[in-house]
Amino acid sequence: MRDEGGLYHSVSKVLSKIDKGTRLLDVAAIAYHDFATRHHFNDGNKRFSHVFAKMLLFNDGFHLTSSYPQALPIIVKIASGQLSHAQICEWLEPNITELGRRPVAEFFEKIEEDLRK
Repeated sequence: MRDEGGLYHSVSKVLSKIDKGTRLLDVAAIAYHDFATRHHFNDGNKRFSHVFAKMLLFNDGFHLTSSYPQALPIIVKIASGQLSHAQICEWLEPNITELGRRPVAEFFEKIEEDLRK
């Protein structure tokens, strides 16, 4: 961990946007930007930004269909400050599919069921 306080700040920023009812696509773009550009970790900041955005969307019933290798050229541009918030949203939008609440709930129920075995 390189910047624990910065990590807390970035997570807090994302959670604050969610609490304020900010559109999920915008929150995912903010998360991508914050975690890719700030160096909270010694290594893996771009990977973390992808996983964090993916989990954020999944938690709300959406799937980020782009794999990390597919997303990497975009994430590199985000990390180097070449993409604006609007451009990140433009890239995200066609790469997100709605799962709905039911599949997500069923997925977690299955995990819980498997853990009880």
